[in-house]
Amino acid sequence: MRTAIEDDPQARREFETNLGSALHLFPDMKTEASSLAEALPSGALKWLVNDAGVDDAARAQQAWTTAVLRNTRCRALSSNIWHRLSDGYRVATIRFSCQVGDTERLRTLSDASMFDPQEEEDDRFWSAYVALLRDGPFKTIYGTSALVMAPDSEIWHSEAFDPRALGSEVDNDVGSALAGEWQAMHSWWLQTMRMTERRMTLVAECDELVQQYRRCAARFAPQELLGAYALAKQVSDQHGTIADSELAQQCLALRPKMEALWPEPCE
Repeated sequence: MRTAIEDDPQARREFETNLGSALHLFPDMKTEASSLAEALPSGALKWLVNDAGVDDAARAQQAWTTAVLRNTRCRALSSNIWHRLSDGYRVATIRFSCQVGDTERLRTLSDASMFDPQEEEDDRFWSAYVALLRDGPFKTIYGTSALVMAPDSEIWHSEAFDPRALGSEVDNDVGSALAGEWQAMHSWWLQTMRMTERRMTLVAECDELVQQYRRCAARFAPQELLGAYALAKQVSDQHGTIADSELAQQCLALRPKMEALWPEPCE
């Protein structure tokens, strides 16, 4: 994993030494771990291009991608080895860990870019995102993969063995584990929209009050988006217990107080 994913020089030397005469089975082992780069969101790469300018775009992408992959620090932790009676193959179920940027910290910035979709808001999210994946703070995730060894061989390899690759199934398993964290914002969008829809009252004055609070919080203080969720819940809980006309009047009365929280209008 260290050789294929992180391009770790020491790991590469150990890998080549351990393979010895069997090294020729892996002629296309690259010097750069590029396969997992496909799991990185295109939005981050696009932001890097826009931020770096045309002349330095490729260099910025390469430097960031290399740093992110090296910081994954993926490691095989343990394996459970057993014999498959049907064909005599040995099978190793491998448990691995990877270090990955704690993207959950960016949840409110992601929501802010949804509720106030201005270009600078999107830049604020992607700027924080590329820094987080490269520099942390990190958390540890875990996953499993499998390798097999034929009865007449001493080399572990992927079940769908390709002599030109170290092990495509391992790459896929590690890539899936990392992509789940690297691209978490895709699931956030759906979760946020569902939660927002559930809290709608269809009382125009109240729904607009909540929507305006979200827009203002997203623009001026993303950390206050939790307050928008709390306001939506409060209004939603009251809906059905009091008349819509009375609820509308309460929401209208709250509007000046809400507007006073922000430095300027955010219609």
